[in-house]
Amino acid sequence: MNRKVEKRLAWIANILSLLFLIFGILSIFVINNTSNQQQYNELMKQFSGNNQDMSSEMFLVSLIASLVILGFSTLLGFVGTMVIEGRKNLAASLLIAAAIVGLFTTNLIAMVLWMIAAIRLFAKKDKTDVNENATAQLRQNHSKSQSDWNHQQNQQQKDAWDPEQEINKQKKDDPYIY
Repeated sequence: MNRKVEKRLAWIANILSLLFLIFGILSIFVINNTSNQQQYNELMKQFSGNNQDMSSEMFLVSLIASLVILGFSTLLGFVGTMVIEGRKNLAASLLIAAAIVGLFTTNLIAMVLWMIAAIRLFAKKDKTDVNENATAQLRQNHSKSQSDWNHQQNQQQKDAWDPEQEINKQKKDDPYIY
């Protein structure tokens, strides 16, 4: 079945997630660069004010953890997109899993696109399913009409007039014959 819309939604989400991942990796390299360390520390002080609750190392560790989760989410999205044609239920499940995992990384646009694609995959029926249902219904109707025809034939055979059988029946039913 043609699933162009679902594929496009999933690919757009995958590309957005991949761009977000690349941007995160580049930000790690910028943070780790020693020439920018002083500027980074000043920026952290400005954002947090006088009360610095998070050190630069803690921020770096949380960024790395977020990127690992985002990478896993992106991988699920890519695998889900690849299997859309073959196994739509598996693809929809993988896209939902990617969206749920992507929720933890605030990858919201990709998450929404993955959810829409997954819901559309679950909601859309295959043409083969429709054809199989129609074929099964035709077979059922045919077997039903065949059994109705057989029943009519049996009824006609029973209703056929047999004079000898009627005479024997009358003799059996006659109370005056001993």
